[in-house]
Amino acid sequence: MFRCFVLILLLLLSFSVTGQIAGIAATKVTAYNATPITKHTAEFEPTYNTFWTDSFWSENQLIKSDTTNFSSIVNWRISYGLTDDIELGLQTDANVSYSNLAIKAKIYEKDVLALGVMVGVGIPLANRNTDKKNKGINDVSNYGIGVIGSYEINDKNSIDVNVQFQNYFDQLDGILGPAFFVSADWGSYSIADNLQIIFSAGYQAGKSDNIKNKLFSIYPGISIETAKNFAIAIAASQGIFGKNIEKGFGLGVSFTTFWQ
Repeated sequence: MFRCFVLILLLLLSFSVTGQIAGIAATKVTAYNATPITKHTAEFEPTYNTFWTDSFWSENQLIKSDTTNFSSIVNWRISYGLTDDIELGLQTDANVSYSNLAIKAKIYEKDVLALGVMVGVGIPLANRNTDKKNKGINDVSNYGIGVIGSYEINDKNSIDVNVQFQNYFDQLDGILGPAFFVSADWGSYSIADNLQIIFSAGYQAGKSDNIKNKLFSIYPGISIETAKNFAIAIAASQGIFGKNIEKGFGLGVSFTTFWQ
């Protein structure tokens, strides 16, 4: 009963989701696992994401656009198992204009339940011009804190749940504000031991330009783990409902390599 209560409590806590803690390893799509990668091993992962949208949720309705907007990005991630319970991570975009540093620590594990915490910062770097007296949105660093819950349903199925809070070091007169993120991933090896079927859901609520926004999305995907030293993950994203935010569809492909 206690395990179920903890899991339900955590559940009450992207493509379209931006600025979250990034760089540490995940075993599914959007949510991190509470257990760090193996001590003194590393993961290197390029990810290609593409996103397109032709509509926007206003305060009370979905508005269709006459045009379709497409965007794509490549991210690079390096994660390292510092100890049995601590993992370090770095993620950056292709031109190294913005990077994320993060640390994950497992704080509790018993039977099929594991709990962890994570902290991260996002830092703007190169490829920009900065007005020191009038900073813009691309000049502001952010920080995030979060908790992780991982539950092994059985030897084939597991759930990871994350809760994150993010804010910025500079508020820029209401342009940027705090945000709250929840993600839950279910993964199953019921078809094959080297093929994980994944279903993920994510919710975000925040404030920008003094306007409150929210978004709920789903992320179906698969992880192909037929090789010893690499895995391929493919996932889609679809906005289900929102407020003051774009509705769109996305597709991501990750190639994860393992180094010992």
